[in-house]
This record gives sequence, structure tokens and C-alpha cells, in this order.
Amino acid sequence: MSRQLKRVLIGGAVAVALVVSGGTAVAAAGGGSLDAVAEAVHLRAAKPKPAAVTFAANPLAGGKKTTGTVKLTTAAPAGGVKVTLTSKNTKFVKVPATVKVKAGQKTAKFTVKTTATAKKRTVAVTAALNGKKITKKLKLTPKHFLKGIALSQQNVNGGTALTGTVTLNAAAPKGGAGVLLETSNFRAEVPASVKVLAGERTAVFQVTTQKVAAQQTVKVSASYGGATLSRNLTLTPGAAEAPELYDIVVHADPNFTADADGVEADVVLTGPAPAGGADVIVTSDKKDDVVFGLAQGAQQTVTIPAGQPNVKFYFGFKNLTGPLTFTISATYKGKLVVDAQTFTVTPAAAAP
Repeated sequence: MSRQLKRVLIGGAVAVALVVSGGTAVAAAGGGSLDAVAEAVHLRAAKPKPAAVTFAANPLAGGKKTTGTVKLTTAAPAGGVKVTLTSKNTKFVKVPATVKVKAGQKTAKFTVKTTATAKKRTVAVTAALNGKKITKKLKLTPKHFLKGIALSQQNVNGGTALTGTVTLNAAAPKGGAGVLLETSNFRAEVPASVKVLAGERTAVFQVTTQKVAAQQTVKVSASYGGATLSRNLTLTPGAAEAPELYDIVVHADPNFTADADGVEADVVLTGPAPAGGADVIVTSDKKDDVVFGLAQGAQQTVTIPAGQPNVKFYFGFKNLTGPLTFTISATYKGKLVVDAQTFTVTPAAAAP
């Protein structure tokens, strides 16, 4: 603080007080006791203390430099003041031992040196003066780190394939950068890692999904350089697949005797029949002898009700005079299924 000349009136006498930073020097004039003046005049300048510490760049890539600034509560006195600086982790952040704030100034700048880091770090830098300390945290990031992750689609039917893209903050170093990948649910799968080639900033990876019965959300995550980023992928049930003809089942022994009630059989689909039902044509290789339905025709169209996987039908025989060997078959949307079993029927009269 610059010297100030103050006049103090004491009992009609004039005293001259010369105030100096850090204390008070008093000289009497025109009479008056020096002790009295000193007792009456106790002028003491406020001592400056640190008010704030800031950094020009924060966060900062490890290995780079930045400028720090210390700010005082009041201007520095004559001769200036030295502010003590310390780093909590000198391996990664280095600051000078002190920085001088010039007389009449409230701020001073200093250089901050950092070391490259493989992961994110936070280092505290402290400024101290006249019994007061101010701390500011400097965030360090790896020189290369994961900046983004994106999916080509965020809502897909289960069973759909898609792609993902990872992006680094800067071109990958020599040898490339291996980005780790994972998902939160086996319904979506990604490779264990994807490599960003040297000099490149992005890499694309495949995402495969499985069919789901109900909507599910899967988190797709990527990690590199101390940073982990995620994107949500929503899987929804796809449109129901069209069922196919699966089997035809005849409820009879391979060798049986004809019965007036006919023979019961089922046609079976791979899944529930669609809206409107499924029309299946049933027939036999012995069209002149095996008849179907009330119409007693050589073939019959049976309808599997919507939402059902199967339906029963019946067949019988005509002009059966002796043992007859036959097979039963069904056709649906061009697909033919023949019962694997060959049957032999004997007329009731000819049965032993």
C-alpha cells in the first residue's frame, strides 16, 4: 500500500500520522504526546490474501501447458507480495513455488506444466498468502480419449443388425487405439473391441440383436482413455413370422381295421395361424379309396383357426374290399408334408 499522510486532531493540537503498510508510524507536530497520538491513531492496512485461482484451460490434455492466475483480495503493497503455490500431485501437475504479485496489482499469472496421463485425473493446486489458502482443481485428460459413440439406429426389431461408431477426440496415435465394447444384455452383441487406425478418429463396429417377445432396452458402451460413453438401444418384437406347415399326425396304428367313424388326424403349423386362419389341403396317395370330410372327396381343405397351431380332420374309405396300404399328406402355401408312417387298413369283414 502506498504511504498515506493523515492529519489527526487531538485536543486542538495537530498530529501528523504517517501510515505504512503492515503498521503505523506516527510523528507528533504542534504539541501533543506521541504516545497519545499512537493510542488514538491505530491505522493498519488490510493484508492481501488469495481470493481465487483459475486456469486458462480446464480440463486439459495431460502433457500440455496452461496458464494459471492467482487473484488477491486487495492490491499488493509496495514491493509486491509472493504467493506460495503447491500441487497435490507433482508427478502430473507442476507449478512454481511462488508467484509475485507486483505492487498495486491484484493478479499474477504463472505457468502450469502437466504430464501425459492414461486416464482422467484431478489435481488440486493451492495458493497461500498471509495465512489463507485457496484451492482450485485442474482436470487432466489423456491426450487421446473417447469423445463419442453413436448407433445407426436406436430402435429396431429384435433380430435386426445395425452398426455403431466410436469417435476419438483426436487422430489415433501410432499403432492405433483399441476401444473396448460391451452391452448390458445378451440380446444385443458387439465385438469385445474395435480398433481406430493410426491417424483416424473413428471406427465402425457391428451390433447383432436377437428376437424379443417384449420391448427391451440395451445399453451399448465403449471405453478408451479413461472415458466411458453409452447409448441406449431399444429392441421391439418384430412382426410375427408367417407360420409354415410342420407336420401331419394320423391317430391310428400302422395296421388297423376300418371303422365306420373314420380316422382322426391333425395338421400342425410351426406357429399360430394368421388372421383369417390357414387353409390346408389334405389328401392321400390312394385317391380312389381314401375319402375326406362329409363330402367324401379325394381331398379336403381344412382351416386352422386364427391364433391356433393345429386343427383336426377325419378321413374314411370307400369300396374297401381288402387290405389297403396308403399315406396321408397335407399342403399349405406350396409346402407338402407327408406323414412318415405308411398305414395298412383292413376291412372290418375281412378282419380275423
